[in-house]
Amino acid sequence: AHVHGAVARVVDDALDVARFARVHREVREGLAVGAVLHDEEVERARRTVGGGARLGLPQRFAPFAHLYREAWQDAGHDLAELRLSINSHGFIADTESQAADDYYPGYMQMMNKIGRERGWQPITRQQYDFARTLRGSDFVGTPDQVIEKILFQHKIFGHHRFLLKLGLSSMDHKKMLRAIELYGTVVAPAVRKAVAERSG
Repeated sequence: AHVHGAVARVVDDALDVARFARVHREVREGLAVGAVLHDEEVERARRTVGGGARLGLPQRFAPFAHLYREAWQDAGHDLAELRLSINSHGFIADTESQAADDYYPGYMQMMNKIGRERGWQPITRQQYDFARTLRGSDFVGTPDQVIEKILFQHKIFGHHRFLLKLGLSSMDHKKMLRAIELYGTVVAPAVRKAVAERSG
């Protein structure tokens, strides 16, 4: 299939990773691929990957994970040694409404700044609330909701690492500390246990 613009660069980046790995077989640093969307490429990429860059829909990105694994094997590496990471934005609080309301102002500010640079319309609360759903892009909610979403995406990608960027823009320090506490003491142990049971 013909892939246009920004999405094509994702494919090229993945193939560059394979070429790099073929030459530097002992390198263990993490390598990342991604897309930077500009102007008319935004709409083409939105149609191609279902708006995933802004609206989530993680299953639309599953082909990229497959491509990455193929590139790894084509470079002569053992698939068992591959490590795939998912990196996302989000926020955790004791209640869903608290997490959603605390995170929204910084989210709106950041997304609208990026949107102005990339030709998007201003973000709406409805779009934000979709991004918080199970199939959305952001991990905002209670510990149980974030656990469910991480495990949902793990079924899609089979990744080995999950990195959560907590908060955007300014955030009350005590609320941020609470989010970190919930992530480290509730979310991470539960996810590790569930993934180990799946792999068992």
